[in-house]
Amino acid sequence: MEKRLNSKFISREGNQCQERAYSDALVSNYYRKFLITAFIFIIIRLIVYLLTDNVEGDASVRIYETLKWMDSPHFITSGVWLPMNYYLSALFLWIFNDALSATRILSFISALLTLLFYCEVVKSYFGEKTAIISGIILAFFLTHIVYSVLGLAASPFLLFVFAAFYLLKKFLDSKNNDWKLLLLAMIVFIIAEMIRIEAWLLIPLFTLFIFLNGLKKEAFCFFCISSVFPVCWLIGCYISTGDFLPLASRNINPENLQNFPMVQKIFIYPYILIKFITPLILLFCFIGLVRNFIEKDKYEFGLCFLVQFFFLITITVIGTNAFPKPRYALLSSLFLIPYFSDGFSIVVDKIKSRRIVII
Repeated sequence: MEKRLNSKFISREGNQCQERAYSDALVSNYYRKFLITAFIFIIIRLIVYLLTDNVEGDASVRIYETLKWMDSPHFITSGVWLPMNYYLSALFLWIFNDALSATRILSFISALLTLLFYCEVVKSYFGEKTAIISGIILAFFLTHIVYSVLGLAASPFLLFVFAAFYLLKKFLDSKNNDWKLLLLAMIVFIIAEMIRIEAWLLIPLFTLFIFLNGLKKEAFCFFCISSVFPVCWLIGCYISTGDFLPLASRNINPENLQNFPMVQKIFIYPYILIKFITPLILLFCFIGLVRNFIEKDKYEFGLCFLVQFFFLITITVIGTNAFPKPRYALLSSLFLIPYFSDGFSIVVDKIKSRRIVII
């Protein structure tokens, strides 16, 4: 009897060891693939970095404005551009003391860290395979390559959005929902809010994701704390300029693009997606997106994509002096890309099933 019990215990231990070894092998295999993806990612951007400069309209102006701010540092409570990009640029200008390279280094480092957090959050929602495929697409994504080496807000903004998303997902998946993770996610997300206004659109969505996990108090807390900066910024702008959002007043103009027909205005950003993501990849992305919405599965990225993308179309239809640019669609694109893997699998399965029927 004792021998049987011992043999059962030993076999159970052996199975557990095998399962651990298998899971460890899978983890190490994933990170091996991630390191290869990261290496390709870095090499491509390093080559582009060495072959280009920072002579771009907005980039040059932002460097000039940051240098002016550094002459008399103060808390920025209003203005056309949000404050965090000034602070981050000033930090790197102070460290490297080189106006031509400092902000480009900021964008380069932000891009690399974005890859890490992006792949991690995609892995948590879609799985390891999709995370690696999404990372590879991002590595070769032309628009992201360009703004990884320019001293603009796009690259740091993406970093803080996906870092916040990753921390929020970690909080939702953690045992007993660790409040420290939620607090950290809110801090990182507020930094994203202080870089670009598109982050403000994610406040209700991230709140919804928390609420749907049955965490009503936490959702309310996230919404209230995340809304502090947008409210304070709007009030600060109104007090100093008499306008709640000077950026909108300066940029949005019904007379702009007045010679464009409505249909053309509506399709400017869809055209940008088709051009820079490429038609075939975009097709697979939309197939995967539609399937996941139908099945009510992995909808979080899809909701974020739709809200961001329809916002871009709306401000284009209204009319904006800041003519539509590929960088404005970067966040939308990154929310859409993970659906490529599902879409591709659906198409391949359909082709295989048809072949079997024919045979």
